[in-house]
Amino acid sequence: MVATSDVVVVGTVADIEKGVMIGNPPGEIYLPHADLDLEQTLFGSGVPSPLTVQTLQFVAPEPDWRKLGNTVLAFMKLSTDTDFPGVYYPVNDQSVYLVAGTDVQATVDADPFSESLAALTLDELRSKIDHQGQGSRRGWNGEAANPIRRHLTVPTAGSSLPNRVRQGRRAEVPMP
Repeated sequence: MVATSDVVVVGTVADIEKGVMIGNPPGEIYLPHADLDLEQTLFGSGVPSPLTVQTLQFVAPEPDWRKLGNTVLAFMKLSTDTDFPGVYYPVNDQSVYLVAGTDVQATVDADPFSESLAALTLDELRSKIDHQGQGSRRGWNGEAANPIRRHLTVPTAGSSLPNRVRQGRRAEVPMP
């Protein structure tokens, strides 16, 4: 998943805002913003703190990471939408994990990929990311990206979460 992320960070949810509304009632969609106070940057550089994350209101993982005070591990992409400069969004629904100490907890139930990543401690994950190198575009486990993609949609150049929602496209990107 590192291969499809601009940044991988550990941070604490410091603020949650209703965010932006797209569309008109009754079919409106909200793109809430969560600000993360960063504790660590595991991948990427020049990452702002707080880091603003834009999500979809109707995507509510269990447990929901978007609660004040939660510490999370997040794989994020920088939005290219000029209406939201400097805003990041989750790579896909497997992109954010709860963190307790050095333990990682999946926020997607019964998902083998999430469970395998959550089986690592933060120290193990940091080591794997460091081992593969900042310039690598390989998977989180250091293996070459799998050419068989999950059911997720590949974004087009210049796409962002709000643009994909406005255009009725899926709001996910491919998994390595």
